[in-house]
Amino acid sequence: MGAAGSGPEVAYLRDQGYQVDALEPSRDLAERCRRMLGPNGEVVVASYEELSRSVLDGEVVNPAARIANSTYDAVLLGFGSLSHVLDLNERGRLLSSCVRLAPAGPILASFWLAAKSRSPGRAGRAEHSGRFLGGLIRRVRRLPAHNARLSFGSWYGFAHSFARDEIEDLAKLIGRGLVWCGDAGIYPHVVFTPCTAIGYCCVATETEGSIHK
Repeated sequence: MGAAGSGPEVAYLRDQGYQVDALEPSRDLAERCRRMLGPNGEVVVASYEELSRSVLDGEVVNPAARIANSTYDAVLLGFGSLSHVLDLNERGRLLSSCVRLAPAGPILASFWLAAKSRSPGRAGRAEHSGRFLGGLIRRVRRLPAHNARLSFGSWYGFAHSFARDEIEDLAKLIGRGLVWCGDAGIYPHVVFTPCTAIGYCCVATETEGSIHK
């Protein structure tokens, strides 16, 4: 599980009988996760970029190398963490790494979805201010257009809000189907599903979908 945070989801999965490896870039959160899991808790303190370098490039000098050659039944990218991968190429590398780690299993990812409108109030003003600051930083750093939805907040740092077609493009990039998990507003989850043996993938919501080759 990527972005394991302080560990509640990892602990729940362990309680259900699953064996779980946790990946968390924050040393503070990783230590809290270890305390929650108890003496048998294993947490890898590494970033998604380090994970990609270990899995795809064979780098052995970073902590993620411990799990780079593992094979999993599934991969979870939790806590909206896909939105914190700001570089387009790094997103593709991260998901390609997940495919390598779970070649026959699903990849669950959570992220922020770009909203067409926002209700007024403190939350709306905070989001507007964050997007203004993110846009300013994008222009100063001369980041490409795909970072146009970059925002910043004191409680989450930098984040990219995805358009639906960006998520669909990522699914195509890694050769996976895509299932949107319900209507979660601007904070949805998707599952990148393995294609069938005959080469078909599914793009669907929970209630309706389509099949494409």
